[in-house]
Amino acid sequence: MIRYLMSSDPRFKVLDFSPGLNIVLADRTESSTDKDSRNGLGKSSLVRLLHFLLGGTADKKSLFRKPELLDHFFTLGLDHGNLQVAVTRSGISPNSHYVAGITDWDRHLEIDPSGIPVGDWEEIRLQQWRHKLGGAFFGLPADHPPFSPSVRSLLSYLIRRERDGGFAAPFKHSHNQQSWDTQVSLSYLLDLRWSIQSEFEKLRKEQMKIDSLKKAVRSETFGEAIGSAAELRTEVAIAKDRANGLRRQVDGFTVIDGYADYLLQADALTRQIRELDQQDAIDRELLADLEEVAASEAPPQPEALEYMWESVNVLLPEQVLTRYEDVQRFHESVIKNRLAYLNREAEQAHRRVEERHIERERADSRRSELMRLLSSGGALDQFRELEAEAARLEGEARELERRHEFVETFETGSTRTEQQRGELLLRLKEDNRTRSDRIDRAIVLFQQYSESLYGERRGSLVIHETSKGLAFDVEITGRGSVGIDSMQILCFDLMLMTLLHERNTGPRFLVHDSHIFDGVDERQIANALMLGARLTEELGFQYIVMMNSDTIPAFPEEFDFEKYVNPVRLTDASGDGGLFGFKFD
Repeated sequence: MIRYLMSSDPRFKVLDFSPGLNIVLADRTESSTDKDSRNGLGKSSLVRLLHFLLGGTADKKSLFRKPELLDHFFTLGLDHGNLQVAVTRSGISPNSHYVAGITDWDRHLEIDPSGIPVGDWEEIRLQQWRHKLGGAFFGLPADHPPFSPSVRSLLSYLIRRERDGGFAAPFKHSHNQQSWDTQVSLSYLLDLRWSIQSEFEKLRKEQMKIDSLKKAVRSETFGEAIGSAAELRTEVAIAKDRANGLRRQVDGFTVIDGYADYLLQADALTRQIRELDQQDAIDRELLADLEEVAASEAPPQPEALEYMWESVNVLLPEQVLTRYEDVQRFHESVIKNRLAYLNREAEQAHRRVEERHIERERADSRRSELMRLLSSGGALDQFRELEAEAARLEGEARELERRHEFVETFETGSTRTEQQRGELLLRLKEDNRTRSDRIDRAIVLFQQYSESLYGERRGSLVIHETSKGLAFDVEITGRGSVGIDSMQILCFDLMLMTLLHERNTGPRFLVHDSHIFDGVDERQIANALMLGARLTEELGFQYIVMMNSDTIPAFPEEFDFEKYVNPVRLTDASGDGGLFGFKFD
């Protein structure tokens, strides 16, 4: 229960609160004009102050970091089971709370020159204070894993802030509240299995990653570079085979000392054998020519020689002295010498061919030895090049394998997440069946409270399972009207307070500022306040309501409205009647 609110600034309107219904009124004085407004009197600021003292964030835009309030401490007296403390905080040190045990409800607060409270105050950092509140109010563990209930979100349903959109719908306390936080928080407040909602969010995050990958892969350049999983599987198999083959060569490679010299010798022998072959070709061509010439060499026929002799003798009788027999012997001698010469040339050519054959065999044998040696290994620099190439191919294979896994992940990821989503939906339905008494109780309470306000035009709470988790809705005639929607929020919040009471958990206070009655007609306002008063008495919780004095409805005689009104009333008199006791921008 909230006991009091105070400040180190003496101008602040100290507020004491009692159990049950507490109404804080904002009045207009007789001197007020139509231009005067109660919107600056501090009703919404009171809500912001409660959040500030209950672990809310105080960024640079916070009300309590304005120059006019920065140096002042604000203190909340809080009584909740074993948690009976006063907590004080200032905008000048927004990450620190000062907490002291309450022995009495003396609201004296002294600040020393260094700017901290005087007395037995324990400094608690913001996150520690949140953990303390989470444990005391809701039994939350100190650790806060992702997508789990947080004390700040749960409290925001019980102290709604209009400026954040807290009065726009029953199921959200902020316009910026994420869907998973709505589902997790309401599941926790309704005593349903919130961890299933957390798993839905994890799946949603995974699907978002997959969708992002798909979008990137489907782009023109990236898509062409990556390829499909099937295409990459083929490339991976080929690349791994090439890399493994070259790695086997590297593993069997022998480094030969003097490899370069052996290679030079082998090259020289190759050139020698080629030259011998060229010389053989020349000699074989010569032998062919010699054989052809030898075949054409023969002495002239006797008839031809005799005819030539007679002709010469007739024409040149005096000059022809040689006899016919001498001529014939001369010709035979010439032919014989010519054939002997040709035979000698042929024999020399044959001998050279045979010598080169022996020399070629010897060179070829040595070259074979060298080639066997060279083929068994190589030089050190060749080994290094081979090793580098093997490493490069292995790297390419690994990269292709990574790409294949990458593409396969998002190609099969959607199918997997859809399957998991279906399994989660089945789990959610089954769990809700086992906890149907909680859901039925929430539906019945909401309908009862709505009926108290609207009679047979009551609203109905709808809770159902979807592929994205739990969904909530309200069905009522006239939905969309500001007044009707506001009263559905009030019924929803009172239903939450009832369920928390029945489970003996949660804080024992509910706070609404005057926006809860925007657009609500007088009769529903009266019914709402009487319902709130009745429930606080029956269940023992505290309901703090801020409202404007000129919206006070007519009540039945048996309802004593004035006994619930806080003695401190906010007014617009002289500019000092607001919560802080002075006006500022």
